[in-house]
Amino acid sequence: MRVGALEYAMAWRDPHANRQFLEKNLQRSAPAHDLIVLPEMWSTGFTMDPTDVAETMSGPTVDAMIQWAQSYDCNLVGSLIILDEGRYYNRLISALPDGTLHHYDKQKLFSYAGEDKSYTAGQETLIYEYQGWRICPLICYDLRFPALADRADYDLLVYTASWPSTRAAHWNALLQARAIENQSYVLGCNRVGTDRNDLSYQGDSQVLDYQGLRIDRGESMTETDAARLCSAVLDHDSLMTYREKLPFLQDK
Repeated sequence: MRVGALEYAMAWRDPHANRQFLEKNLQRSAPAHDLIVLPEMWSTGFTMDPTDVAETMSGPTVDAMIQWAQSYDCNLVGSLIILDEGRYYNRLISALPDGTLHHYDKQKLFSYAGEDKSYTAGQETLIYEYQGWRICPLICYDLRFPALADRADYDLLVYTASWPSTRAAHWNALLQARAIENQSYVLGCNRVGTDRNDLSYQGDSQVLDYQGLRIDRGESMTETDAARLCSAVLDHDSLMTYREKLPFLQDK
């Protein structure tokens, strides 16, 4: 399965502009991939004021993800601000080419920035299947809590993130740790640029194999280098062979 992480500098609190930007870049990147992951809160930036930018599950941004997944025959993954039954969620949407939607609500809210005061935490981890792969998607701060990923029933662990440059070393180290301890492929997609809170993001999107080794290749997607795609090909047979040779997951 060919996977990609599309990192970019999103327009602040402007879903329409971000949908337009992605439409252009997905035309170039999505057709060559089976799965594309977008950053956390990809349509707005990581804002703690959801009131004016939240959408419902039948809103234009979820609709756009469904249409893109079908048009480009790929699984499209990324988190949005969703209003559901009077509560705001940092919700990861996974849109499949056949029109199926899965979603996951961020379980560990980033209290340091006040995320817990604006959003409701999720209660369950999601595992879904696509092209014979079992995929576990999580969101940003979830990465700091290994118990959320401590299970043996997935093949690919996905993180969508808005992880600032000041803690980039943590991002890189923890992604590698999750791959090693769970003997799983790991894909991390993080945004770039600077937001209206003057926080800078350097991306560091990557794909790691089940030994924690980086296997991705990256390319610039725009003339200004505002978007970059890192991609890799995952081999399910080699993953299974490695797990059989070193059956550490059985001891979980």
